Amino acid sequence: SGWSGRLGQYVSRTSDAVTEATPLMEAGRGVFAGLSELLIGNVSGSVAETSALALIAGGIFLMAIGVANWRVVVGLLGSFLALNALLHGLQPEIFGPPGWHLLAGGLLFGTFFMATDPVTSPMTNNGKWMFGILIGICTVLIRNLTGFVEGVMFAILLGNIAAPLLDEIALKLHVRELNNEG
Repeated sequence: SGWSGRLGQYVSRTSDAVTEATPLMEAGRGVFAGLSELLIGNVSGSVAETSALALIAGGIFLMAIGVANWRVVVGLLGSFLALNALLHGLQPEIFGPPGWHLLAGGLLFGTFFMATDPVTSPMTNNGKWMFGILIGICTVLIRNLTGFVEGVMFAILLGNIAAPLLDEIALKLHVRELNNEG
């Protein structure tokens, strides 16, 4: 047997795996995991989407040392919670509770560890605000109105595509503001 056969041989002898629905998939069937379970990570899911408490601690650390920009984080989480709360109030049968959605899935991981990447996010402070808000809104819409239960990674990719445009808008607004003052 070749290399791939031997590699598979080792994997099958040394690992055991369990596959089950994630909290977001279960929510589609009307079953919501408890907030305390989501907070401590006593739920099924991919790596970095189970313990909200660990993700929040890691995110605060990244912001404290200046790696993650707080404007992206606050814009993203604020817009996500605001839109989700509004839509949950209007149609609770389609849009789940905002606090639950905040802790479930990969939103916190995407917010703290992916959206704040300095290479792919906007350079201007106002661009960072717009970037976070765009991602938060897109995440709510993708999660609840499409066939994808997660949506945060798609939203980040859309935000990354828009980042240069958001910087351009922020710079033009800043120049206009300076011209109005002078």
